[in-house]
Amino acid sequence: MAEKVKSLAGTGVKYVRIQGRIKGGLLHIQGEGVEINRHYGVAVNITVTDDVAGWITQQKHTLSSLVESSAKYVPLQAKIASSNLPVVHVQGAGSEFNREYGIAFDVISDELYDFVKEELDKNE
Repeated sequence: MAEKVKSLAGTGVKYVRIQGRIKGGLLHIQGEGVEINRHYGVAVNITVTDDVAGWITQQKHTLSSLVESSAKYVPLQAKIASSNLPVVHVQGAGSEFNREYGIAFDVISDELYDFVKEELDKNE
């Protein structure tokens, strides 16, 4: 089960822990928990702006890949941004970008949306 954490903005809203890195120009996100498209949970590749990709590339990659790989990932967290579209709001702590705590941005992904929704709906 994915770890639930509070918003980096201090709102108290719950988020699900995920991790990401830039791979082939795309944001590669992994999440551990309910099986969506991987045995460990979910993995998706998402197009992001060059600025977002640059921020992620510059942060400390401290988390190990969820598969047998030497790849390292940046800690991120996600919540559902829209109840009628597959939009996921992502936050990351680190150097200031568009938030004092680091970065916040939205992505569109059916699989990531399903993962975050199911993880947030689980009883603690």
